[in-house]
Amino acid sequence: MSMASTMSPVSSTTAVTGSRKLEANKRLVQRYLDEIFNKKRYELIDEIIHPDFHCDPPSFPEPWNFNSYKEGVPKFQAAFSRFEWITEDMVAEDDKVAVIFKFRGNLVEHNDRELRFTVMGIYYVADGKIIGVKKLNLDQSFDFYTAMGLPRPKD
Repeated sequence: MSMASTMSPVSSTTAVTGSRKLEANKRLVQRYLDEIFNKKRYELIDEIIHPDFHCDPPSFPEPWNFNSYKEGVPKFQAAFSRFEWITEDMVAEDDKVAVIFKFRGNLVEHNDRELRFTVMGIYYVADGKIIGVKKLNLDQSFDFYTAMGLPRPKD
């Protein structure tokens, strides 16, 4: 008996549906990075970010909700004369998308000194929008907190 004849229609349909959902979640997170971060299309925040959004950004002392995200992202990006976010790797499972991406930008307040770091993030998706994210900054080229004029978080 062939493997194809032993698969039930329900399981193959479920696999295809699940696969489509995972791909849709990955496209959502990539769109988030491309449109909001690289292209500064902040008008898309309402379309991409869930109203119940929560994030504990590693570069900032306080957690972000939907409103603080809408205010904080443009302010963060205004500190740079030039920047780009480059996706290195992305995988999805259930309602989670794990991404490794690189950031490279030039800080206005520091004579356009280049800041580089790698971010590992897990994005949580609900109702077709990003509802949360956990991030970890890796291999920063210099002290991010000092560069951004932020207080260091307490350990």
